[in-house]
Amino acid sequence: MMYNSPRSGRNRRGSKLHRSPAAAHSKAFLALSALLVLVFATGGASRADVESLPVLRPAATAFLFLGLYWLNGEHLRAHRFLLLWGGACAALVLAQLIPLPPPMWQGLPGRDLIVQIDQAVGLGDHWRPLTMTPAATRNAFWSLMPPLACLVLAVQLEPAEHKKVLLLVLALGLTSGVMGMLQLLGDPKGPLYLYDVTGHGQAVGLYANRNHQALLLAAMLPMLAAWALTRDGANSARLRALVATGAGAFFIPLLLITGSRAGLIMGSVGLVLAGVIIAATRRHRAGQSAP
Repeated sequence: MMYNSPRSGRNRRGSKLHRSPAAAHSKAFLALSALLVLVFATGGASRADVESLPVLRPAATAFLFLGLYWLNGEHLRAHRFLLLWGGACAALVLAQLIPLPPPMWQGLPGRDLIVQIDQAVGLGDHWRPLTMTPAATRNAFWSLMPPLACLVLAVQLEPAEHKKVLLLVLALGLTSGVMGMLQLLGDPKGPLYLYDVTGHGQAVGLYANRNHQALLLAAMLPMLAAWALTRDGANSARLRALVATGAGAFFIPLLLITGSRAGLIMGSVGLVLAGVIIAATRRHRAGQSAP
């Protein structure tokens, strides 16, 4: 007779699988954590000639296929919109690489000059894709692999693992912030700048561009608010609030130092969202504790 343990995971068909007490994390959590660390370490630039991308993008593609293999019916039903949205983004890029018949392609706006050049040099009619720059479009498609892999893995997380992923992202964001501060204090051409084409002398952190660093710091603000309000018996709410306040006091001046106008706008949005999260959570908890 088989004994069914109360600890359970899920198999590919969505039915319950038995999880041993030693299995503290799901496969999706471990894969997502590894991918996030790899993204922050090698994915700070989007130029097609960045040397780290041949490492990141194939690895992200492998994680994507793993995540798709682990998906089950429950994941698909619960996160149908997000998964369809991610698939639609990839399909939109791929559709621009499909060769079109000459009459259809030549009838599109902005093709007149190319048609005249073809006729002048005697190239004749050629099937061409919708995009005018196929190489750039292929680069855009491969750039979707990391976020799509993160999406597919994230929808498979157990509820308790959401807090751990949030903490990991905050730690990586803090690392980028500290590196940005050290970059300002150090040599503008020093080894702390990870990319050849970058903002030397600026606080770019783990990125090549100050705008990307500023957007990351802005995104940290509502994340800090969410983390400070999570309930965990191992940590007091007051300690979390103090740590989150201190981290926010570090992120905000550093965001201002980046000099990114987009970052300043998004930083304001981040502060508003942090306030909304705090207010909504307190209101919800007050409603739960009311008699």
